[in-house]
Amino acid sequence: MKIVDTVVLISSNDPTHPLHSKAKQHLLSISLSGDIFVPTIVLAEYDLELKTHGFSANARERIFRNLEVLIPNNKIVACTPSVHATAVSLEGFGGWFDSLIAATAIEYRATIVSTDPVFDTMGIPRVW
Repeated sequence: MKIVDTVVLISSNDPTHPLHSKAKQHLLSISLSGDIFVPTIVLAEYDLELKTHGFSANARERIFRNLEVLIPNNKIVACTPSVHATAVSLEGFGGWFDSLIAATAIEYRATIVSTDPVFDTMGIPRVW
């Protein structure tokens, strides 16, 4: 099983981003592949990133409406209390969101689709 990091959503939405092409492939593979999922915490972090970078409420809603087509509800994995408990021990390696994404990978025995080496320091398998 694989879970995507927020970098997939960010990069796939920006055609000028150097990772855009590969990120778009990862995003498109979510609905096509049986083993790639999106953690709920990734959606929350992505929305925060959009808001922080000045995207209007209308633009953010449009982006998430488009994602509804690409990310079916059965491809979402929950951020459970167990994930939060595990994340506490990982916060020393990275930020709050990264620790929750890593803890989600641990909980679901998943590999993270990301370019972020912080997951390597947490001992979480990562691919891009």
